[in-house]
Amino acid sequence: MTTRHGSLPYNLDYVSNQHLMRATGRPPMRAGDLDSPSSYLVTTEDSRAMNNFDSHAREFEWVRNNWHFGSTYGWGLTRHYGGGNAACADGHAEYLVMPKVDGASASAVTANLGQIGDCRTGTPLWSSPGAKVVIRGVSDNLSYAAGGGGNLGF
Repeated sequence: MTTRHGSLPYNLDYVSNQHLMRATGRPPMRAGDLDSPSSYLVTTEDSRAMNNFDSHAREFEWVRNNWHFGSTYGWGLTRHYGGGNAACADGHAEYLVMPKVDGASASAVTANLGQIGDCRTGTPLWSSPGAKVVIRGVSDNLSYAAGGGGNLGF
């Protein structure tokens, strides 16, 4: 889908991880602050129909809960043969296989976000047994990563 969201003067093709690229006026996390920079998603695909340019774990959970019924995020995350590209905190890129978007599904929810996981430790918002990358380090809602600082506003 290539339609631009009406509230924006430009197209958005990517979304950043708000846990690492903080929108709270604080500087972004340093790769050296992360326990495993190669496993943290920094940016990934987005749909031009959406108006988000950064997302946190609860927004990714919303995407999962609305995957089949109108989640235009799903269009962006599956635009490349059923998957999408992600940049990781160590600078490498990953192709991520995502669940198929099925508008005829009886449920809006998909079981997981394919190869995107919520957190490395703790109780995740969703389970992704085959995750290549994660959004945050811990699920305690207080930290960005295992050694990271407070997550204000989340």
